This record gives sequence, C-alpha cells and structure tokens, in this order.
Amino acid sequence: MKAPLNILHLEDDPADAELVRSMLEEEGLACSVRCVRTRADYEAALDEGGFDLILTDFSLPRYDGLSALSLARQKRPDKPTIFVSGTMGEEAAIKCLKQGAIDYVLKDRLFRLPSAVRRAAEAVEELALRRKLEAQLLRAQRLETIGALAGGIAHDLNNVLSPILIGTQILAKELTSETGRKVLETMRARALRGSEMVQQILAFARGVGGEPVLLQLGRLLAEIEKLVRETFLRSITIQVKVAQPLGSVVGNATQLHQVLLNLCVNARDAMPQGGTLRLAAQNVLLEKHSTRWQPEPVSGSYVMLSVSDSGHGIAAELLDQIFEPFFTTKELGKGTGLGLSTVLGIVKSHSGFLDVSSKVGAGTTFTVYLPAALEAVGTTPPFIKHGVAVAASVS
Repeated sequence: MKAPLNILHLEDDPADAELVRSMLEEEGLACSVRCVRTRADYEAALDEGGFDLILTDFSLPRYDGLSALSLARQKRPDKPTIFVSGTMGEEAAIKCLKQGAIDYVLKDRLFRLPSAVRRAAEAVEELALRRKLEAQLLRAQRLETIGALAGGIAHDLNNVLSPILIGTQILAKELTSETGRKVLETMRARALRGSEMVQQILAFARGVGGEPVLLQLGRLLAEIEKLVRETFLRSITIQVKVAQPLGSVVGNATQLHQVLLNLCVNARDAMPQGGTLRLAAQNVLLEKHSTRWQPEPVSGSYVMLSVSDSGHGIAAELLDQIFEPFFTTKELGKGTGLGLSTVLGIVKSHSGFLDVSSKVGAGTTFTVYLPAALEAVGTTPPFIKHGVAVAASVS
C-alpha cells in the first residue's frame, strides 16, 4: 500500500474528524488526512486533487453525502469513497454502494475503518496497475503497427532507389565531362546512403540483424558520427575520441548500431537549445568492477563506449526508472519509453553492462561495456587499468 496515504475527509464535526485520524494512526496506517467541513471547501479540494481516498459523512448541514459522492464520481472517478456516518440506515448504505461508494463504516463501529481504508487503497493500486498495463499494451500494439508500416514504406523506397543506383552506374560510362561525372557521383553517393538507411529501417522493423560476427567498433562509431553530423542540428557540437587500436567485440552490428543511435538521439533531445555531444571508445581492463545496474563485480578486458551530452541531466530519483519499458520524461507524443529499455536489452544480450552518470543542469553520460574478443585479434591492443596502459592477456 502507498505510504503515506493522502485522505480527503468531509466531516463537519471536529471531534469526529480527530477521532477518525487517531483511529487510523493507532492502527499503524501511515496517512495524511485533510479535513474539510463545508461544501465549498470540499469542491475546492476535489478541484485541487492530491489525495488517494475520500471519507465522507452521510448527513451534513446544508449538504449531504450522496451529493458529495456524485460530485466525486464526476470530478475524481478514480478515487474511492468510504462513508463514515452515525446516522446511516441499511437502505441508505445500499443506495450509496450502488451509486459508487466502495464501503461504509458506522461511527459506533469505527474499528472497521482501518481495514476498509486498506482494502480501498489496495483497490486503487490494482486499478492503477491495470490501467498502466493496458496503456503499455496499446502503445506496444501501436508501435508494432508503426514498425510494419515503416517496413512497408522502406520496401517501397528501396524499389525507388534501386533503378536510380543502376542508372548512375550506366550513365557513368556515357558521361565524358568532369563536371557531369562529379554531379553523377554525388547523386550516386546520396542514393546509396538512402539505400543504406532503408536497409537499416527494414532490419529494425523486422527485428533482425544477422548472426553475431567479429566487429570493429571503430567503424561502427564512424558510421554513427557521420549519421549524426548529417542529421542533428548545427547547434550541437559533435566530438569523437576513439582509442587506436580499438579492441574488437563479437556482436550484432545492427543491434549495436541501434544502441549507439538511441543514446545519441536521447542526448540530442536533452539539448534542445544546442550543446556538445561526445562519443568516445577505449579498451579497459576491469577488476571486480560493478555499477548501479551491474551489482555483481566483473573482471576482464572490455571495450568501453560512452555517449555524453551537456543537456539538462536526469534527476537522481529517476535514475532507477530510466531503463523501465515505457518510462519516459519526454512530453506526451515525443517519446515511446522504449529507447533505453531496448539499449539495456541489447547490451545484456551481448554479455555487456551499462553505467550512467548524470547531474541536473550539467549533462549525462551513458557508458556501455562490451567484452573484448581478444582471442580473435592478431595483435593485442593496449587495455587501460585505472588510467595506466597495460597489455591485456589472451586466454
């Protein structure tokens, strides 16, 4: 049950209101009770919100409990109402329950109130969870539809681009002027880039990207750098620092491309007025290293990728939620809440792990650790241990 529980109590008798508050506290219920005595105060409290549960008397001067219940059902239909009354007959109680009250407690049996409040709070939590799951399902179905649509559009675009690419190859043999050849080569390069992007969209829409292979992450970073330089706002400065030589990893190129792209897009969105995006990669030798998202210490040779921004940062209380599916701090319609959960899933599937450091107003750094494929490298690159270059052993 949520703690503390915020309760709105409509009661004209201060002594009865204090008795209710004391009863709940004595039973160990962590709650904050806001008592209102008049219809005007009650209506203002409903408009203001900030409560989880409503307690109301049945008989009130110049007002009545049924009217209070009806108004609550109109303005706050997700908040349960419990009647606490000393003048409530069986017929009136049944009428209240039929109109939407969740329970009723007579004042001469006030010992029943704590258990009624607990049941109401649990019902609220169950309803909220069910609505959250329903919303997630609807969003997932919508994303699935968008993926299918994107795949269809990408397929059609591929059919459009293919004859253009073929045509540029044929025309290259016919043109003799240097200027014409340069224009044609520019057209061919742009069409080829469009074709590559179409293939990426198709791969993402299908959810496939080929079998794991030995990858040179430096090349992958170069592709990402080219993409973000071409597509991000000019107000964002892009800095890239890659250790040479950089270790290789065994992985799925399409999925790792998606990891870096998702992190870069998040960084861009964190800097709507511009800023600095930094991409970095280096070889590291870890000894019993752990992070917030990798509590079990790990050791060995890893390739470390980092994506940093100078944006608004992430509040400390939100860090534990950022990798949850459908969690997003972006405005409605501007984020699916799947980007970081996808990143985490892909990194884990590559036997890697993540770390995040952030400061509100100063920016965020996402760091990805992927196991280095040392045995497949002819010459072992240097790996860094606590800022000191050491030779990594090959097992």
